[in-house]
Amino acid sequence: MSEDVVIEKPEPETPAQLPADTPIGTAPASDDLDQLLADFDNATKRQAESEPASDNTGQEDAPVQVSDSDLDKFIAELSGPSADQQRIGQLTGELDGLKAQIRAAEELKAFNEFAGDLQKQLPSWLPEDYARVKLESLAHDPVARLAWETRSIDPKAAAVDLAHVQFALKQTTDPKQVQELRKLEYQLSVAANSASILRQARNQIIKEANGLKPPIDPEATADRDAIAQAIREGQGPINVPDPPVQWGRLSGKEFREKVIRDHGFDPGSY
Repeated sequence: MSEDVVIEKPEPETPAQLPADTPIGTAPASDDLDQLLADFDNATKRQAESEPASDNTGQEDAPVQVSDSDLDKFIAELSGPSADQQRIGQLTGELDGLKAQIRAAEELKAFNEFAGDLQKQLPSWLPEDYARVKLESLAHDPVARLAWETRSIDPKAAAVDLAHVQFALKQTTDPKQVQELRKLEYQLSVAANSASILRQARNQIIKEANGLKPPIDPEATADRDAIAQAIREGQGPINVPDPPVQWGRLSGKEFREKVIRDHGFDPGSY
């Protein structure tokens, strides 16, 4: 609220202030009155300029014009993550990546140990990577792969969860829920039997390996080594024993020639 302007009225001049020839009771000259009015106007003007502009009550401000691009930018700034949130998201992604690398290294180490133990149970003449190659081929078997991935799950706990899922399957008819429960039932079933599945796969690899023939005949190799040794030592003719005769497979002619050569008589003359 503006302060009231106080205009001090000039005190009437006393007779002592009036000229000597001015009669008592005579009014001031018109020039003095004009000066007073001018001073009043000037004071009022200065007071109005020093006061703040009065509020225009009841008048609405003109609307602020905002472009669509400015509005989209403002909304994007509000909805987008802050700098701290972006940094947290970046660090979280890096941490998840590091965990994945550590997990992959641990899985590779466990696989190499499993393959190494299996290789020791195979014939010594097989390639050193035979067990590893066979195990890697099982990656195409979804059951074997899932059994390896769930090998660390407690089979008893998996069996309990499996029973709950099977009970829930009997209680629902919703196709979507049935599909999800069936998938979970399969995963828990494999997890509960992962040790047995991996053991069967290992035994199958051992059985197949034992059924393979060695690439070199040990007896033929021994004979060859004996002949080579005799030649180096100059022992002369070497008596290499004939393989056992399979009499049942000889024809009549072969049998007659064999008896004549080995025993000196013709069995057909008797």
